[in-house]
Amino acid sequence: MEKIVDDLDSLVPKLTQYEDSQRALVLVRMCFAQKFTFWLRTVEPGVVHRLAIQFDEAVERAFRGVLGIDEELTREQWQQVVLETKHGGCGVASAAK
Repeated sequence: MEKIVDDLDSLVPKLTQYEDSQRALVLVRMCFAQKFTFWLRTVEPGVVHRLAIQFDEAVERAFRGVLGIDEELTREQWQQVVLETKHGGCGVASAAK
């Protein structure tokens, strides 16, 4: 399973180099952040939790890269990112949540 997360992590630079940042952000929200969902639903939570945290870190790097943010997000900022859009967030799915 670590290979799966590593393979997904290797996509982060491609997302951050996408020419149109709005389209890249949609790809992060609607596609990339959803890639780990199958494993979350089919593997024991104790087994997948550490990998879910790693995947969330990759999603955060992709999000920051698309928006051109160099610093890591604080916990509060990340909570705002994963908050649903109807509640004022960015609507990015969290695997570890």
